[in-house]
Amino acid sequence: MHPHADHDSAPVVYLRIERADQDLRPRGHAVARNTQPDGTQLWTAPSIGVALTPVAHGSKDLLAHFDTVLASLEAFVNFVDKLVEVHPYAKAAWSVLTAVYKVAKAQRVRDATLVALFETMAAALEIAHRAEDVSKAKKESALLAQKAYECSLFIHNYARITSFACRALFQLGSGIDSEIARFTKDFQVFRNRLDTSVMLSVSEAVSDIKLELGGLKQRIENSDNNHVLRELKITAGWDATRTCLPNTRTSVLSSIEEWVFEITDQTRDSNQPFFLTGVAGSGKTSIANTLASKFRDLGCLGSTFFFDHAFDDRNNPRMVFCSVARRLAACDADIKRSIIAALEKDPDLPHADIRRQFSALIREPCCSAPMGRPLVLLFDALDECHPRDILLDIIVKEFPRLPARFRVIITARSESSILSALESSAKRDGIKVQTTRQAMAGCEASQELVHLSTGLFIWAKTACDLIDDSLSPEMQLEAVLSKNYHAKDLDRLYTLALDKALMQDCQVRQKSFQLYMGIILAAKMPVSARVIDRLVVQHESVPKITAERFLPALQSLLHGVASPDAPITTLHSSFRDFLTNKSRSKNFYIDKAPRNASLALACFEILNADLKDNICDLPADTTSKSEIAEDVIQRHIDDGLRYAACFGFAHLIESRPEYTHNELIGAVDDFLCNHILHWLEILSLLDQCALAHSLQNVLPWLKRFRPSDVRLYQITLDACRFVQRFTPTIRAAPLQIYSSALLLTPSDTVLRSQYFNEARAPWRLRNGEKRWPSLLAPLAGHSDHVTFVTFSPDNTRLASASEDRTIRIWDGCTGTLIDELNGHTSSVNCVVFSPDGCYIASASSDSIIRIWDGHTHAPLGEPLTGHAGDVPCITFCHAGRHLASASRDGTIRLWDVRTGALVCRPLADHIDEVLAVAASPNGSVIASGSRDCTIRLWDAHTGAPIGEVLIMHTNSITSLIFSPDGNRIASASPDHTVCLWDAGTGAQIAKPFRHSEPVDAIAFLPGTDRLISLSGSCIRELWDEGIHAPITEHKSFPIRGHAHHITSISFSPDGSHLASVGHHGYTIRLWDWHAKPSASTASGKKVALYSHMYSLKGPARN
Repeated sequence: MHPHADHDSAPVVYLRIERADQDLRPRGHAVARNTQPDGTQLWTAPSIGVALTPVAHGSKDLLAHFDTVLASLEAFVNFVDKLVEVHPYAKAAWSVLTAVYKVAKAQRVRDATLVALFETMAAALEIAHRAEDVSKAKKESALLAQKAYECSLFIHNYARITSFACRALFQLGSGIDSEIARFTKDFQVFRNRLDTSVMLSVSEAVSDIKLELGGLKQRIENSDNNHVLRELKITAGWDATRTCLPNTRTSVLSSIEEWVFEITDQTRDSNQPFFLTGVAGSGKTSIANTLASKFRDLGCLGSTFFFDHAFDDRNNPRMVFCSVARRLAACDADIKRSIIAALEKDPDLPHADIRRQFSALIREPCCSAPMGRPLVLLFDALDECHPRDILLDIIVKEFPRLPARFRVIITARSESSILSALESSAKRDGIKVQTTRQAMAGCEASQELVHLSTGLFIWAKTACDLIDDSLSPEMQLEAVLSKNYHAKDLDRLYTLALDKALMQDCQVRQKSFQLYMGIILAAKMPVSARVIDRLVVQHESVPKITAERFLPALQSLLHGVASPDAPITTLHSSFRDFLTNKSRSKNFYIDKAPRNASLALACFEILNADLKDNICDLPADTTSKSEIAEDVIQRHIDDGLRYAACFGFAHLIESRPEYTHNELIGAVDDFLCNHILHWLEILSLLDQCALAHSLQNVLPWLKRFRPSDVRLYQITLDACRFVQRFTPTIRAAPLQIYSSALLLTPSDTVLRSQYFNEARAPWRLRNGEKRWPSLLAPLAGHSDHVTFVTFSPDNTRLASASEDRTIRIWDGCTGTLIDELNGHTSSVNCVVFSPDGCYIASASSDSIIRIWDGHTHAPLGEPLTGHAGDVPCITFCHAGRHLASASRDGTIRLWDVRTGALVCRPLADHIDEVLAVAASPNGSVIASGSRDCTIRLWDAHTGAPIGEVLIMHTNSITSLIFSPDGNRIASASPDHTVCLWDAGTGAQIAKPFRHSEPVDAIAFLPGTDRLISLSGSCIRELWDEGIHAPITEHKSFPIRGHAHHITSISFSPDGSHLASVGHHGYTIRLWDWHAKPSASTASGKKVALYSHMYSLKGPARN
């Protein structure tokens, strides 16, 4: 099923950058496609504006004056084209008035109040145009251009608000008339000043220009001063150094500018985003940076977000709307007030799912300020955002509903997942890429380079940089031209640049290149040459050439190498692709596989060397984070230590086993035994406390590489609990880690015995905890009974289903709400993750099954329909490619997850409701349990029944499970029994296991091969599959805290957490069962809870 098969949305304006020989001029309108007899496609735009009843009298007067103003303004634009400080305002004024003119012409209405203003404006512009020497009147011309632009924005807003003919409906009063009078007077003053026939002693003054361009920085600073807005992190801004070359891309830039100032009537037209797309290297980002610069200068830049796969905070969709909202708050006071109100009402918005963020931080604030100058929202390189399905869905469906003043521009590569969402109203046009550079020797050579580039901007730029960086540009240009490095073979150009930089056969430089580029490509965020040198020193023999000296030789391929402290990135993603593809790059191939282990070692060596108690020399343990100046932190924590603290564990977890050597293991041991708390102090100082939860991922690593070191494992477990309990304290005051937090840590924990220093603790604690409590957190949020709970395969998320018709996704470690999935129209009975975590499936009493993206949580395709009754149970099978569903309509259905089609006919041999379904580990057999008290087996591929019907229970079958090897099937029933069956023969194994209460669910414990049951509020061990024998001394594991008996539990696959749901409960409880409560046996003793990877669930008791 395609995730974007259907979109109920408005068309998107779509411009495609092609390698074309003609400079085609795109138009920013929704388009219609007409296929010609010869197969070519013509794209036509409808008329702009809304056709109203014509006003016969006087319409020509207004249009005539428009014509006069536009002609004068266009002449003025051409005349002052070389005056940089004049031209942008004049050109923008022309674009704005052109848009207004089109509306006036389409509506054919008159507006006498504007006639006098137009006459005066035209006269002033005409005199300026005819001046003998504009440079002598440079100041006046600049002011005139700005005043013309200010007036144009006023007319633009006036036209958009009133639709000319409908002003009376808005009752704007005398404010409009006074503004028109002000502008009329101002242009008369300009006319007098510029007219040499008028006495220069005229003392009339022009009113202040109200563009507020110079106040942008101050408004941003004012926003920064608001503590509520500071929760919204600004990131992914535009780069003034990466704009288009002068006099290039003029056609597309002008067209987009004209589109921004168009006037649309939202009673008929949606406010479509403008989508600029093209192949990699076609110059989209340069255009985006140029647009950002232009609209910033014109006071119309609302916000930008430039995606970049190399930066974690710039490729994450959760960062987008927080950053956009923060910038918008600096542009408009009404928007700012609305955003602050939203944050005060819902403080969790900075960490909420992006649909909630868009609604509260973008849509509602923008709708609160629909009037005013246009504000451009610019998003570049959408293709570098991952995952992007939900964001793309918002762009297509929600952006067109923003007020008309908000103009959205988006750039991206021509990727199928993006294009399919926009294809219904695509706008395709071609533009010519023009390349000019001072290093090009003459017009003839320049044209030859343009010809070789075939319109591919990155080829042209790389070639130009290679030529410019050469000691002899003329010789390098000749080399490029003589070897005919055509753009279709960009790899040859990269090879030429690398040969030049590495001096071909220089082994020292080749080794340095492999080392430094390996770090650049494997780093979790761009690092500087100085940081690279520090990382290299920690784990490699020091190269003869430092990164600081070597990397500038690659400035035609890398960005940021000119400064030793600037973050370094590949100039274009195509160079990264080239280096990591061995068949393309050959001797320059960079193998990233061993880099994680080497970077992990470097990070832990830095941490072990630099970390210490009170690293910033704070005056007291009570010093709060807000009292610590940023320059103090920067002085004590350099960029190398910052990188190591933030990304050391990420590199460790991603290290391949074959590269995980004893030196790395020893460095991790040293860190865990001596520096965990110092590391938490650093994270607090850097506002990165969320990264502390990465300790949870170290536990499986320790089990693999340090299986015999129980103490080290327990320290890490304790540290995970320490982080979970004391994060608010750590975030508020870094040094409280060593005093109050460690003092309140249970006394019998290994962490406390390892790290506690009585000299640091100002108090003594009596009768404190000895062990961690088993309850981690209650998960509240559902508004009706929770029916089911399950962990994701990677332990990171917990999914819950509820009678409130929703599925909620929670953080598997902290219990923080991540997302809410809506779509069902009745109680959700079951939710499951696919084995690889790529899909989530939910089943409901509305007889419908829904499939969701396992990462973005976006709905995929159409709901699966066909059942005629409630669907109480579902399970993935066939390696996650198929889904089996059991229904109260008496059938089992098998679905193809990707297409939504039925795999085979419905399985309908049960004579009553089907309540349970399970799949064998290899996916070949399906087992179903019914209210008819029977179990049936089916071939998962053909749907054919297998063997005899399994009969033993005297009540409904409510839970089924296959053993890990697939040889056994266990079944549970409200008849108080659990039965075990041979999956091959159908024979019963041993006697039924009888309980004192109905059995709600069963599961096998992975790693132990032990069968357990859930009955009442206790878990019991029943069977050891390893020895094929019952467990004679039944151990009982009580779960307390719910008001009623437990109906569903789920153990995380890594054995760290347990989630439980009580009968008719609204709350899920998250437990740490490493905090071992005593468990009762028949004699009243207590033992520990054990983990398993299955969810256990039974129906509500009647």
